Amino acid sequence: MTVVAAFVIDTHPVVFGDLLISGVETLGLSLPIVGPVAGLPSSDEGLYGLRQKIAIISDTCVVAFAGDVFRAQLAIKYLRTRAAEGPITREVVDHFFMHRAPMLTTVALVGFLTGKNENGQWFIPFSHNAETFDGGELGHVEAAGRGVKDIRNWAALGTLSQLDGSIPSSRDRVTAKILMLAGLQLRAEHANGSPIVESLCGGGYEIAFMEDGRFQKVDDVSYVIWDAEVVGGDVAIKHPFAIVRQTYVDDVALIRSIRFDGRPDNGEVEVTHRDWKVVLPAYKDVPGVPIPTPEEVSLNARITCHVFLVTCGDDTGVMSHVEVRLPGAPASITCSDRDGTVRTETSREFMKFVSKIILGGVGLAT
Repeated sequence: MTVVAAFVIDTHPVVFGDLLISGVETLGLSLPIVGPVAGLPSSDEGLYGLRQKIAIISDTCVVAFAGDVFRAQLAIKYLRTRAAEGPITREVVDHFFMHRAPMLTTVALVGFLTGKNENGQWFIPFSHNAETFDGGELGHVEAAGRGVKDIRNWAALGTLSQLDGSIPSSRDRVTAKILMLAGLQLRAEHANGSPIVESLCGGGYEIAFMEDGRFQKVDDVSYVIWDAEVVGGDVAIKHPFAIVRQTYVDDVALIRSIRFDGRPDNGEVEVTHRDWKVVLPAYKDVPGVPIPTPEEVSLNARITCHVFLVTCGDDTGVMSHVEVRLPGAPASITCSDRDGTVRTETSREFMKFVSKIILGGVGLAT
């Protein structure tokens, strides 16, 4: 199944969605953060593969789907063709839902339209076969898919979330907040040992929102997943156990991930799992340009989302920290991969910063 949602944070319209597609089970399927997986024994559904569920229809329209992939593809291709003929307006969307209703009975859609008038930027949410609810900080939420409860839970969750003080703009701060959601979901996948077990969603996450006056997807992101333990007044942070890099080439999502084992002092660890995914948008059947090899996609990115599972005695919690790195600025973590050996270098200042935030979260900061 899936999870897709449309909501507004700090006046910015945002669409969020996972990548996992259910259907006839694909043998040998693996997911970036989990590795090899299979369908649920108690479910009639299998895990088919990965597909982008967010589609940029035009500069002023974005949509995400849940449900029947084939019918969703037809709907998205129609809207993109219509957008090439003229602007997508609310009347166009309403007409589409009305006259294509028989085709859309097994599809849910959520999205936004936007434009400009004398009062500035405006946007209109729209949905079909979706749930609506009050998402707290997320405001009014339109969501669909079996994983909707994950969005509800996250909206109500009090996490130790820290934004980097150097994040310069409201746009980047909004990006950081949603990246925290994606990072928490990836961490939950690894903890469960399978894609969000009850929801059959996961495999990676996408975010789209307005940037430079048009809808775009958040690009050039690395997720770094950690464990941390509070003992007395100290924080022990192990080597990250997973890194997931996500970027795009000609609308095709490229996801490179590695998982580690061990906690050496020199930064070298054994890589226990490598994964490489090429994930097509709903409106493409083949990539339109040559695709890089995994080795050509660095594990380092402009945006880094750190997710820490924090243990303190019998209690556990989650802290997420997002770093939007300016050109030439030092990174909190740097990765190199040469001749099959992965090395990571983590800033001591960053470790001190994270430890202080963690101790403050459990009431031990001095």
